[in-house]
Amino acid sequence: MCNMEGLVRVGAHSFPNLRIAAYGAGCYAFTHNFSLHVGILDYTMPHREKGDFTIKLLSRRMIFITAQDYQTWTQPLRRRPRLRRAMLLLNRILPLLLYALYPILLLFLLLRQDDRFLRVLLTPGISFVLLSIFRDRFNAPRPYEALDIDPLIRKNTKGHSFPSRHVFSVSVIACTFWFVCPPVGILLMLCAVLIAIIRVLGGVHFPRDVIAGLGIGILSGIIGFVLL
Repeated sequence: MCNMEGLVRVGAHSFPNLRIAAYGAGCYAFTHNFSLHVGILDYTMPHREKGDFTIKLLSRRMIFITAQDYQTWTQPLRRRPRLRRAMLLLNRILPLLLYALYPILLLFLLLRQDDRFLRVLLTPGISFVLLSIFRDRFNAPRPYEALDIDPLIRKNTKGHSFPSRHVFSVSVIACTFWFVCPPVGILLMLCAVLIAIIRVLGGVHFPRDVIAGLGIGILSGIIGFVLL
């Protein structure tokens, strides 16, 4: 059971439904009108109804890192401009490379009239849509919104941090290639892990975001290419 400080303020009006979902890293509180404080995270959801409902969670493990952690991890990159530029270049090139390889694989299977074409088409497609819907509904803040940091990767996107769709996409594409050509799939999965590390160091995702994206991508591949 998660540690929670007994701080609850309820306004004059009835408060919306509250759902507490337990995750391995901590506890999340969901409601239509609340302020969530986790360590140095202070995130207020959009107000839909009147009232004041505040829950303070004591576990910082919900976000895995603090601003100090991020500063420590990225200090070597900040001291080495060439290394930083290389990381930013990989952040742009690696996802584009995998995104380009996927339609080429589809075309290859289609021209060969390969029976695996439909699975290769539907498994990433369906899982991508479902993950996008969940991510939109969950709408978790990004590190540069929740923490007082200077991210290495500049983005204007608000929310939609959990799970990482970049990491999910490249991992499920890697699983797709593994289904057709295992050596290539393994190589692309290593690229997915590298992208996950870059997204965290870039300050656009928390570790939980990329871990979830990688896990969901692999799970989607197992379901689509092994179990079905």
